[in-house]
Amino acid sequence: MNIVTIALKDLKQIARDRMSLLFLVIMPLAFTFLMGLLFGGNQQTDTRLNVGLINNDSQGSLTQTLTGLLENSQTIKVVDLTPAEESGISDQINSGKLAGALIIPGSYSNDLLNEKNPQIQIIANPSGTGGQTVLTELQAKISQLLGALETGRLSLQAYESQKPVADPHAYLADAVSASILAWQDPSIHINSEPVSVGANQSGFSGYVQTSPGMLVQFAIGGLIGAASVLVLERRNRTISRLLIAPVTKAQIILGHLLGVTVMVFFQESILILAGQFFFKVNYFQNPVGTLVMMLVVALFCGSLGLFFGAISKKPEQAIMWPLIAMFLLTALGGAWFPLDITSQAFYTVGHFTPGAWIMDGFQNIILRGLGFSSILLPAAIIMVYAVLFFGLAVWRFRFE
Repeated sequence: MNIVTIALKDLKQIARDRMSLLFLVIMPLAFTFLMGLLFGGNQQTDTRLNVGLINNDSQGSLTQTLTGLLENSQTIKVVDLTPAEESGISDQINSGKLAGALIIPGSYSNDLLNEKNPQIQIIANPSGTGGQTVLTELQAKISQLLGALETGRLSLQAYESQKPVADPHAYLADAVSASILAWQDPSIHINSEPVSVGANQSGFSGYVQTSPGMLVQFAIGGLIGAASVLVLERRNRTISRLLIAPVTKAQIILGHLLGVTVMVFFQESILILAGQFFFKVNYFQNPVGTLVMMLVVALFCGSLGLFFGAISKKPEQAIMWPLIAMFLLTALGGAWFPLDITSQAFYTVGHFTPGAWIMDGFQNIILRGLGFSSILLPAAIIMVYAVLFFGLAVWRFRFE
């Protein structure tokens, strides 16, 4: 009971400070929102390359099949142009409005059906932005059409060996369509589970990065208030007077630890609820895993806050140490930017910090959509850090 009393006393003391409310709740939500916008917010932006299309054979059956392939591409986005705009294509490519263009000649479909060799025109700058990608994608789609046409011809030959075909062109067009559909829906499917990079049920958004990132940053930064409480208690000898009360040193230390842990857990709860319902970050797709991560992070921050309070002799130091830890652990731990985009050396160094493992644990849930087992290793490592800092805090803790 004495442990709970001390914890409640710390929480009341922190709650009286209006700056604590600002640092614990308002600033994390504001930074999550602003940084999320920087990373793209919840907007699922179309990153495909714009490719202009002048189609002079819009009624041709094979041309329609080709345009369907282009429109379904995950790499390029078709921008329909009129024949009158052909002279301005180069200017649009040079200005970056288009990454390339495709000009389909008249009678393209009939020429293919009659085994002629119609020339389709591709315009792109291989050295420009996305130019080589456009060339490769357009050539791939055209090759896919020609491959389906060749398959149709083989099918037509086999069929005609049995009986004549009334309309070979119509047969070929149907065979090409059937071949394309079979290509898009193969009889053999390979299911794979992403290990390092994947997508949650709602897709990637900037808030998938910034929601857990700001949670880590401000959970550590919010320890300023907890560390200051311990410093002030030593300076006005409140802790010393506790020693004559019916309470042990262990109860005093555990009471302060409990207070900081509850404070951080409360902060996490607000930020995760805001992330789930406002920023559309799916923490609840694995609620047990999220709860376990919240608990181990709260225990880690509680131990860290106790350590800061133990080593700080002045109020200024109680502010300095949490700020240093906040900037160091969040920068190296991937709270500001994904560690996956950094060099291997930076990624390795980052994973010597608890911040990286906290981010891994939460993002295994909200980004990669992995199960409960995926948070066990991050949670275990965070608990090791929690025990380490608790041991250091007890070692350095002074009652006077």
